[in-house]
Amino acid sequence: MYGPPVSNCRTPRPPPTPDTAQAAPRVKHHLNVTYSSTQPMNRAADDTGKLCATPAVVTQEFIRTHACKTVKATVSVLKIVNGVPHLEGTAQFTIEHEIDLNLRRTKWSEKIAVSKARLTGRANGIRTVFRPTAPSATAKATGALAKPFTLGSAAPSGGIDYAMRVAKMKKRTTATRYSFAMTKPGYLPGTMTYRSERYRCDDTLWNESQTRRTKAAGCVFPQRATTDDGNLPSGMAFLPHIASNIRKVQSASLHIGRPGSSHPLTRAGEATKKKNRDAVCGGKKPGRGDVTWVVLPTVPGQEYNPTSPSCDEYPFASTHQGGTAYAPPNRAITWVPRWENTRQGQILNSFYAKYRVLVGDPYYINMG
Repeated sequence: MYGPPVSNCRTPRPPPTPDTAQAAPRVKHHLNVTYSSTQPMNRAADDTGKLCATPAVVTQEFIRTHACKTVKATVSVLKIVNGVPHLEGTAQFTIEHEIDLNLRRTKWSEKIAVSKARLTGRANGIRTVFRPTAPSATAKATGALAKPFTLGSAAPSGGIDYAMRVAKMKKRTTATRYSFAMTKPGYLPGTMTYRSERYRCDDTLWNESQTRRTKAAGCVFPQRATTDDGNLPSGMAFLPHIASNIRKVQSASLHIGRPGSSHPLTRAGEATKKKNRDAVCGGKKPGRGDVTWVVLPTVPGQEYNPTSPSCDEYPFASTHQGGTAYAPPNRAITWVPRWENTRQGQILNSFYAKYRVLVGDPYYINMG
């Protein structure tokens, strides 16, 4: 007997589906912030900016305590499809900063002006939050910048109120961190962060026994070189022997310490001062012809003879340019009446205190 016939045919598979269907595109929406900054120092009072006008007379205090920054920012509204960005719009605006420190206080303020934003495409409705921070100090946003604002037709202005506490005989150096956070519904947020110039507050001006302040604590931009005595000659210009020596070195190839040169003097500490003085004046005595003034005899018991010869050096021993840091003719010593050296020290110390010139700070001497 034979059974039913057996078929060799298998159940056919369904035909393959054509590979025409595409995966759904990966889409993101994002705010991207770019910026550039400048530090204008000589803007005329009638310039288009709201802040940072330079006064008619620029004082040394202004140089030491005043700083400006202009930031040009662009927020790009992006649609990112499969990793490829497509620009949907932009918001362009400018931020101006003007800081005024205080030589005699550790509280100061900053003015900030945000311009109207030029909007294109889908750049409307970008909400902005400003947050300033300053390590070692308090920094509180003020005015219209103390609350969120929307980029567009408004031009919010405000600023920052600062305060720093400094311990006796201490100093603190820091910089402000400016942060702008931008949000728009349906978009990933964007941020912009940048910093101010470094500034320093100190409470180091006390008498020798440290029982009384000789000047209240205050703040400066330490990298800003100041000049004794600004646009007028320093008091050293009227010390005949000392003035001649300084002018001779300032006229040499490097023009060390001369206003406008690229070689300012830099204040050094006491250890460096002693080392420099010993290197160029230590053990030296005046030679024939070095003393060109009348030296009065020292009265018995007199500790200070204002006419006795004293070795004087330039660059000063109290600077990093002093001692043997440079070869002649960019350094020189001369013999001067002791009273001139005493008076020079008084002028220099008064200048250091007036503009808070501490160790490491640059400065110039105007010899007229």
